[in-house]
Amino acid sequence: MGVYSFKGQKEYEAYINNLPQRITYKGAVMAKCYECMGFYSDGKQDCQGYSCPLYPYYPYKNKKANNG
Repeated sequence: MGVYSFKGQKEYEAYINNLPQRITYKGAVMAKCYECMGFYSDGKQDCQGYSCPLYPYYPYKNKKANNG
């Protein structure tokens, strides 16, 4: 596991490493955001993926962002 702890990191790494733990629906969404955002390599920022169906669940979205 990495040094930093981002939302979705634990679930993503468990899935990739075939660990026998169950991933919740919310964990799966967070893992996808973690992967899609390049593992948050540039920090915890709003992805601004307003057309993404998972955007309403994105963990670091701008609270004032338009929800579509």
